[in-house]
Amino acid sequence: MTIEGLALTPGNVNNARATEEISNYLRTAGEFSQFLASTHDNIPFDAVASPCEYVPWTLNTIQVKGATVKRRNGVVTAHSVYIHPPTIKPEAYKKWIKLLHGISYETCNGVGKAVVPDICIFWKSIGHASPECIYPSIAGWPVRAPPSAPGSGRGRGYGRGRGAPHFTRGHGSGAMPWA
Repeated sequence: MTIEGLALTPGNVNNARATEEISNYLRTAGEFSQFLASTHDNIPFDAVASPCEYVPWTLNTIQVKGATVKRRNGVVTAHSVYIHPPTIKPEAYKKWIKLLHGISYETCNGVGKAVVPDICIFWKSIGHASPECIYPSIAGWPVRAPPSAPGSGRGRGYGRGRGAPHFTRGHGSGAMPWA
């Protein structure tokens, strides 16, 4: 999930601070605790001994990474919040995401609000903006972003303006018919 509105510049110290503040806020959010009490099929039983530990265990999985992102109205600081989902059931997961996106994260550094997820051009998924993607730093990962327009790169794709290849075999070519 991506939130905006926190007055913390991107960096390791402020990422840790944002993680702590969001965790502290969620610890006191009643709807967060209620959801975890009723839906927790993706919390490992060997890691959590009793139901009263669902909230602390889930809060310990939170990681926040800030980035400066260009928007239509200028440059803003956005924070991607990664949190272990308590469920893998599709309908319950949708409710989990809706719950997280509906919360206003009131912290000492401003009120964070969930925004429409960013699309990462490096791994073609939503969740974080391209400047904060960790994948290009992994050895062997392609360092250049893929072309933005489908069919504009090299390969066998037959994009707009390119006809499919013409085969020499076919009606009237004198070749053996296809089996």
